[in-house]
Amino acid sequence: MSAQSIILFAGRRYYLDKEGYYRANSRTPDRDYLHQRVWKLAYGDIPPGHVIHHKVADLGTVDAADLECLTPREHNARHVEQLRKNMRVAQLNQRKVPLTCKRCGTAYLGQRGWYCSGKCKGIDHYYISQARRTGTRSTP
Repeated sequence: MSAQSIILFAGRRYYLDKEGYYRANSRTPDRDYLHQRVWKLAYGDIPPGHVIHHKVADLGTVDAADLECLTPREHNARHVEQLRKNMRVAQLNQRKVPLTCKRCGTAYLGQRGWYCSGKCKGIDHYYISQARRTGTRSTP
């Protein structure tokens, strides 16, 4: 289903709330969610202490095949798993920019820094510390 603001399902109106879920009208005593209603009609009652989870990222999806019944512990584990996956992708996609090594002049891709490798950094730091001890400013 596309993201509409109102959906008519089984004789009830469901409104898109700010979290992205479809909920029944606030004037009705049981303000149920559309995905819970779809689950109940397709598979029966939701066991006590269980939640209905969207298998897909789109919360507006209300197909019974895209829903699953989980315990709160399983549900939290799924969201933690997805959060970790998103964090790994974000780390891989961190922007790398072209830089030039301060020591050898080699062009490389990096996020920040002055040196292309630990070797160049180590050489430069050795000569800097030696120059500080002797009072000279020259490096080879």
